Amino acid sequence: ATTPLVLLVHPSVPADDFPRFVEWARKQGNGVDVAGAGPITEVTTALLGREAGAKLVFVSYRGAGPALQALLAGEVKAYVNTPNAGTAEFIRTGKVKAIAVTSATPSPLVPGVEPVSKYLPGLVQNVDFAFWAPPGTPPQAMAKLQDALQKALAEPGLREKLHAQGLVLAPASAGEVALATQ
Repeated sequence: ATTPLVLLVHPSVPADDFPRFVEWARKQGNGVDVAGAGPITEVTTALLGREAGAKLVFVSYRGAGPALQALLAGEVKAYVNTPNAGTAEFIRTGKVKAIAVTSATPSPLVPGVEPVSKYLPGLVQNVDFAFWAPPGTPPQAMAKLQDALQKALAEPGLREKLHAQGLVLAPASAGEVALATQ
């Protein structure tokens, strides 16, 4: 499975897309506080700030829930995290605005939101999930594992459940996963 990160902003931010957000952020003398939880969101915030030429100040929270609450309360003006059903509802109701996604193309998880790479070519950052087995796992065991995984992925409703959690299924072979991690 794969998911992009999404840049969300408080409704008070006078921007509805990434170029306007960058223009606004560059004018903020002390920078823009950006909530996040964990190293992936911290790295993404740093990359966005550096590439856009804007001072984005990462504010670390102990989990996505507190970070999102900080955005909703206006304690911070922006938030970087993976999209999910909860954030989708806040976007739908106007409690937050989705400014951009970090995937190479628009994401079905955040319809209508453009990728950052449209404005900052090459800036693509997805969070990918894969199943791993220890080196030397016998081929027969790998085949059984792959067969069981394929059956699980074919279960009715699984795609929708993963989608609600902010994931898009992207099945790949062991060789493709290995190649992507090099």
